[in-house]
Amino acid sequence: MQPTPVQLPGTSFIPYLPQALAPPGLAPPPPPAGPFIAPATATVTAAVSTAQHFAAVPQHQLPVAPTYCLFVYGLPSNVDQAAVWRLFGPYGAVTDVSIPLDKEGKGRGYGFVYMPNWNEAELAIRGLNGYVEPTWPHAIPLQVSLKQQKVK
Repeated sequence: MQPTPVQLPGTSFIPYLPQALAPPGLAPPPPPAGPFIAPATATVTAAVSTAQHFAAVPQHQLPVAPTYCLFVYGLPSNVDQAAVWRLFGPYGAVTDVSIPLDKEGKGRGYGFVYMPNWNEAELAIRGLNGYVEPTWPHAIPLQVSLKQQKVK
């Protein structure tokens, strides 16, 4: 099925929708998310699915959502990633947990938690900074903050 360009009023974009979805004289439905929206000056000869579009783009050029890195100090040497994940999980989405290890395979007392949403990261900082986990032996208050860039 050939896509039919439909001009949305007051926009400079043309969503490419099948003719059946945009009958003459009626407003078209909202445009779909993804690469189906093209500038009004662009010519599109075929609709490309999202999967096909991103398959053709090299990995290093794909858009990356911002991720906020939290620095966590005061972790016990025997803590694992799952325990830190469970600690931060109630505050929001966690995309990764990293705990640097020493030569003996024990934690160095600090770690990094990656969260994609700023509001959730801020909640985690406020909620866990100074927190002492009662199930961790010899626990000290956690110091949780947004990771700062190193000054060279």
